[in-house]
Amino acid sequence: MSLTVIYNFNTKPGLRDQVIQAFNIVKGAAGLNSLELYKDKENADKLVCVENWASEKHHDTFIGSFTPEQAATAESMFTEKPQPGIYSMAV
Repeated sequence: MSLTVIYNFNTKPGLRDQVIQAFNIVKGAAGLNSLELYKDKENADKLVCVENWASEKHHDTFIGSFTPEQAATAESMFTEKPQPGIYSMAV
């Protein structure tokens, strides 16, 4: 069953473009069906990422592939640690 993950987050000032580039790495992940990244019309540092994965296992495998140091580096680019909303098809 496919899985949709939605992140809402704010990048630290001056890091938005670096964060956007980092999401290009995600696009090559095994089991990732699609990734859409949106910026707020009024605050370009506020982003929303919508990922669709082939399965929860694919998503978990991708997230688990990061070392604690890599995860900490990524999290340091945001004003707060992004908390994902995880969804499956309702119909």
